[in-house]
Amino acid sequence: MVARSLMLELHRAGHIELPAKRMSPSNNAVVHGRAASTCLPERQGGLDLALEPVPLECPLGQLGPLEIRPVRRTPQEGAF
Repeated sequence: MVARSLMLELHRAGHIELPAKRMSPSNNAVVHGRAASTCLPERQGGLDLALEPVPLECPLGQLGPLEIRPVRRTPQEGAF
């Protein structure tokens, strides 16, 4: 899901072109009358990092290789 979100952000910013959307799946939280935040598990004393997002302003080629890795069920999950 993180990779999909990153791809959508790049598409919206005009850096890449994605194919047209094929379908729009229903949002189960909306269908069942739950707010999306109630579907998330409670944070269990994970990492308490005060990170400020800093925008990067440079061509994508200057970033170098990006590493996207899953953090679900790892000690790093709390940071995201």
